[in-house]
Amino acid sequence: MKLLNRVEWGQLTDLDPEAINSLRRRDQLPTVPGPTMGDRYTPLSALLMEIANEFANKQGISRTVAAQHASRGFMIDQRWADVAATSNDLYQGGNVAEEIFFAVIELPGKKPRAVCDTLTEIVAANPNPTRITLCNVTRAAFEMRKRAARHKIDLGDFWGSTK
Repeated sequence: MKLLNRVEWGQLTDLDPEAINSLRRRDQLPTVPGPTMGDRYTPLSALLMEIANEFANKQGISRTVAAQHASRGFMIDQRWADVAATSNDLYQGGNVAEEIFFAVIELPGKKPRAVCDTLTEIVAANPNPTRITLCNVTRAAFEMRKRAARHKIDLGDFWGSTK
């Protein structure tokens, strides 16, 4: 697994070091299960930060809740091959028939749950939700690919596996 330093992670997430410190102090960074790595970060944690930014900046939820929701995104590995392929298709200038989304869904009388599927699949499997917090993971990964290329960050095997 490739580990990133704080500068590389900031470049992938479009956050400067002070913003990262500020988010960390307020417990507003998504967490990834696994051992603490000090001041080293995984590419997956950068993608989860991209999801948290999407939730906070475009859907208007608090940064704390956005980070909590995004922390559940480690389960995107269930559709990782599709995320990697669709984001690469976009990066190469192609079109994608169905993009992959990460969502936290609230249904009446049930605890919120995280899912990762196409929008069609999410809607079909979750009728009458009270709330859906949604992020297009294909687009988030596409943005991460562009930043990695711009900053010459080799993500190596990350696109082949989230492990």
